[in-house]
Amino acid sequence: MLAVLTGPSGHLDGRIRGLRPALAGGSTSPIPVTVSIGAAVLAADSPLTEMGQPALERLIRTADSMMYRAKTAGGDRSLSTTL
Repeated sequence: MLAVLTGPSGHLDGRIRGLRPALAGGSTSPIPVTVSIGAAVLAADSPLTEMGQPALERLIRTADSMMYRAKTAGGDRSLSTTL
């Protein structure tokens, strides 16, 4: 799943915390449900802002990499980075 969020990056952690329980569906299932989230933030002053489509592709690859790092670190967590 890909979500594009706008607004100050300082609000990212709160938004992610709000998404995790919703994505886990309340976790009332007898099968444990975990959510690993990776995020990439494009800073307003990043040189990537001038690159258009290549920047978007890099953001997606970076967010995907962060998600797999979260899974490798034990899962049920979120990791983010700023480009």
